[in-house]
Amino acid sequence: MEISGKVKNTIFKYVKNIDYKSRLNLFFILSNSQHFLYTSIDSNKGENVELEGLKLFVTEYFEESLEEKDEFEINGEIESNYPFLYEGFKQNSSLFVKKIYLGNVPIAFVELLIELPFVTDDVKGQIELLVNELSFTLPAMHLSILRDVSRKFSCLNTLNLVKSIRPRTFYHSFRVADLAFKISKNLELDEPEIKNIYYASLIHDIGEIWIPNDILDKKDKLTEEELELVKSHTTNLKQIFLHNPFMEDIVNIAVYHHERVDGKGYYGLKGEEIPVEAKVLAICEFIDGLHTDRPDRPGLSVEQIVHFLKELRNGAFDGELVDLVIPIIEKLYNRETDFKGVMSGKPVILLFYKNKDLNLIKGVVEYSAGSNLGVSLSTPEGKKLGFKDRVRIQVPAISKILDIVAEVLSATEDMVNLLIVDEKDLEDKPLEVYWELDMLVVSLRLSQGVSLKNMNKIIKMKTNVFGTKSLLAKSKNAVFSIGDTVLIKIKPKNETISIPAVVSDVVDDGGIYTIRFEFFGLNESEDAKIHRAIYSRQIELGSG
Repeated sequence: MEISGKVKNTIFKYVKNIDYKSRLNLFFILSNSQHFLYTSIDSNKGENVELEGLKLFVTEYFEESLEEKDEFEINGEIESNYPFLYEGFKQNSSLFVKKIYLGNVPIAFVELLIELPFVTDDVKGQIELLVNELSFTLPAMHLSILRDVSRKFSCLNTLNLVKSIRPRTFYHSFRVADLAFKISKNLELDEPEIKNIYYASLIHDIGEIWIPNDILDKKDKLTEEELELVKSHTTNLKQIFLHNPFMEDIVNIAVYHHERVDGKGYYGLKGEEIPVEAKVLAICEFIDGLHTDRPDRPGLSVEQIVHFLKELRNGAFDGELVDLVIPIIEKLYNRETDFKGVMSGKPVILLFYKNKDLNLIKGVVEYSAGSNLGVSLSTPEGKKLGFKDRVRIQVPAISKILDIVAEVLSATEDMVNLLIVDEKDLEDKPLEVYWELDMLVVSLRLSQGVSLKNMNKIIKMKTNVFGTKSLLAKSKNAVFSIGDTVLIKIKPKNETISIPAVVSDVVDDGGIYTIRFEFFGLNESEDAKIHRAIYSRQIELGSG
């Protein structure tokens, strides 16, 4: 049995011997402020699988005790940023925490919840025995978890740098990573292999930041020089992570994502010379590249993608892998599965109203556990949120966008913990119509309410394409940059619509700039107005 299984069985053995309802959480210490929840086991139902693998911040309520004491006990109601960890244990329960050391360095701690007004000496003795038994196994696991967390956030943080330079690459990488994760699970690969494929997918195209956008987005055929420059993005990737031993195996997957089994790829590897992880990444990038709209063409249907995959079977792609992938993508893109992708690490913008002001705060999904979602904030504005406040979040998930309504459980300046109360998919292929409309575009300062003092500039513009997810507008000046957050005021027909949006693309077409504004956090009322206007316009154009 692997080490992980032995540790969980050991914990369950001790928890089962406790006569009262109890739960034991095993945390590894990442830093003074961050911990990793390795496992959570209940005396009556076993593992709480949805809680495993969460990276959490220290709860302020017992931060001082955890820092200064080897063990401590809390009786009565437990105040925590993460109430779901203590769900089911009432006010007459107790919490007992005991650290585990490697030499003089604390590397982990166990957290016992028990349905008693205090923890008995007998129960504390059981925890002492458990800690002694685990102390021989946990040091190696601690190093492994530190390594994995370091690799994960090396990938996520590096990818985040790409967002303002190349947003198309940024979102493409998350979609490819989600698809690769799903396919890897179906291949029944080992957990480390699945993680490596996911991490490699996140970084596979970040070497494009050295390639001009006018080459990457070129509609005509590339020259030989331009093609060689595009190919250089894989070698650029090696330079980014040079001398980082934790990233070596991940980079060695990502650099080979343009190899073909017939040997006609970038480096000429063929067949079994190509790592299986790179084969998975290659096919996932191909699928997303075809399915997604590009500057030179709209995205293809699932049927068209399947046709191309069959044509390229045993040419570009491994034949057995193609056979496995086709039914997976048919279910994913036709919405026959509820797979959401990997939530952790994805960028989000929280939208909420406070004192009639619209507030926008950038963040990143820190954890996802059942109906619980944690978002770390890029600006210290979390104190604006109170218990039970409602927020809207939109999260990309392979072929769809999740539109989430959530209630605030707790909030600090830089972290908010949410309970999801409603979730739906937004349409994958948006409605769009050619329509010249006047609009006002207000540049916003993120995390501040919409008022005159918080508006950097107000620009009059005209749309030429208006859609349910985004719009295109043209300008003679580059008045906005990628990543700018704006509020659009537009009046198609007889209804004024307020649309929060972010600038996702700016293309210079011979001195005329085409700017794409991606919508986010639309409330139901504004979303309904947009759909009504577009349907009405479609009827007009059809009857004309």
